[in-house]
Amino acid sequence: MRLLRSFLEGDLRPLGDAAVVGGLVRDFARGGRKAFASDVDIVIDARAGAVSDLAARLSAQPNRFGGFGCRVGPWRVDFWARETTWAVRCGGARADHLSDLVGCTFFDWDGALYRLWDRELVVPGDYLDRIASSVLDVRFRPTPSLESNLLRAVRRLVLWNARAGDHLRSFVEEHLDDAAFAMLKRREGALPPPGERVTARWIDAAAARSALLGDQPGPRGPDRAVLELPGMACDWHPHPTPETVRSRRSARHNPRGVQINLPV
Repeated sequence: MRLLRSFLEGDLRPLGDAAVVGGLVRDFARGGRKAFASDVDIVIDARAGAVSDLAARLSAQPNRFGGFGCRVGPWRVDFWARETTWAVRCGGARADHLSDLVGCTFFDWDGALYRLWDRELVVPGDYLDRIASSVLDVRFRPTPSLESNLLRAVRRLVLWNARAGDHLRSFVEEHLDDAAFAMLKRREGALPPPGERVTARWIDAAAARSALLGDQPGPRGPDRAVLELPGMACDWHPHPTPETVRSRRSARHNPRGVQINLPV
C-alpha cells in the first residue's frame, strides 16, 4: 500500500485532479474488500502530453484503449488523460470534467469514480439501488471491444447472480449467436485459473440465452448496498442525477446504512 500511495502522491498529484474509476469502486460496492479483483484504473485531468511524459518516466506501456499501464508493487495500474479515454476519443462521449465519466461506461455498475485528492465519491444517484436490485444494464453502448463486453456480460450475470436490464438484454439477444458462443468458450478457456468457465453450463447459444435472459426472477439483491473502501466513510444522499459524496473521517449513522472507505 505504501508503494501505491507513493505513486499517487509523488507521480500523479503534480499533474492535477485524478480519480479512480470503474472496477475498484464497483467491486467494493458489490462485496467489500473481498470482492475486489480488478486492476486500478485512474483518469487524470491533465493534458495528454503531460500524461505521456509521465508514462515515459515510469516506463509504462501503452494499453489498447489510449492509456498506459504499469506495475506498482502488486498492483496493476492503468492511467489515462481525460481527453484520451476511449469513450471521449472514439466513442463520441463528452467529458468536460472528470465527473462526466460516470456516464461513459458500458456497464452501469462501472459508472462510479473516486476523486483522489478531494476524497469524493461521484456516482449516479441510483447507483447503490441498482446494485442492491441485482439488475445489471448497459449505460453507454459504444464499445472498443464488443466480444470482450459480451464475455463480461455473460460472466457477470452468472458469477454475480445478476439479472439483465432491458438494454443488456437487447445486447445479449442481438450478439449471442452460435458463432459468438463458440468464441466465448475459446476465450474463457484461455483465462488464467482459478475461475469457473460459465459457458460450460450450456450446449449452445440458445441454451445460454434462455438461462441468462429467462423470465424467472433472479436472486434478490441485498437489502442494503454497502460500499466499504478502506480509509473513508461518508453519508449517502440519493439524488436522481450524478452526485458527489464528500468523505468524512468517521462514519455516522444514516438510514441507508451506506459506508464508504477507500485504500488510497
